[in-house]
Amino acid sequence: MRSTHIARALLGAVLCCAAVIGAASAASAQTSNDPSPPPITDFANYPLGLGIIPPSCTSEGPESVVNERFSADGGPEVSDMRQLNLTSAQQVTMRWDAFAPGCENVGVALSGKISGSTTFDPNIDQIGDRSAYCGPEAGMIPCTAPFELTLFLDDQPGDPMPPCYQVDASLGPPLAVVGPSGSFYGVLNGQFNMLISAWNGGREPCGTPVTVTTLSPPTTPVPPTTATPPPSVLPTSASIAPPTTCPPGQQMSAAGCVAVAGVTATIPRTGAPSSSTTGVAGILLVLLGSALVVGAGTVGRRMRRS
Repeated sequence: MRSTHIARALLGAVLCCAAVIGAASAASAQTSNDPSPPPITDFANYPLGLGIIPPSCTSEGPESVVNERFSADGGPEVSDMRQLNLTSAQQVTMRWDAFAPGCENVGVALSGKISGSTTFDPNIDQIGDRSAYCGPEAGMIPCTAPFELTLFLDDQPGDPMPPCYQVDASLGPPLAVVGPSGSFYGVLNGQFNMLISAWNGGREPCGTPVTVTTLSPPTTPVPPTTATPPPSVLPTSASIAPPTTCPPGQQMSAAGCVAVAGVTATIPRTGAPSSSTTGVAGILLVLLGSALVVGAGTVGRRMRRS
């Protein structure tokens, strides 16, 4: 009788330990149904300006975790998510063994995005749709060994899986938008590589991609300006100096030189004589010459007679 009670007590203790172990294992495996932090929308300060990467963590991207591996629906594990075919998978799982030194307090996310392409196109936006996460933030499940995240890819009630999508394994909480309207996990952000691995796929047609378009304000063309030539400078009455003297027979007035009534102007004769005077003088000289010739002849004859 006593041995029966002892056996029952031992069996209860074994079941209790099994329950505790099972609960601990379940808590370490995070899925898209577990709490996840709000997606990041502060794109201007992402990533280093948000404090999600401590200064002690200098390992970027896949170097920040040790022996990362991925599997679809519990199948074989691969080191790069691009080696998987997630088009028909229901879930993808990420496991890793440890963090790189200094990166122990960094969160890790598996997230799905709605995409407009089956390949990654940095010119279009991928919109956050679902995620699984572990990290140091309040209310989140911490990342503890054995490290594992599982993201459901099949349709969930009220949240159907889009025809084309992107799956990212990244450091820190997931981005709300990957693309030109948001930011990028990888080296395209020009700062710190947050991307551990990624996969793009789905089935065409992808449908209308969800994009956030920012339009620039319209610009009004400015007509070219035509230089106006300077106005011509015309002489004014003030710039014309009035005469200081008037000709004979006129006198100065406010309006200029005017004739004086009853006064005849005498203009002195200057220069060569006129043609009429020259003609009269010539005739007189001819007559005088003739008279001299006649006189000389008469005197000659008288002298011969005598």
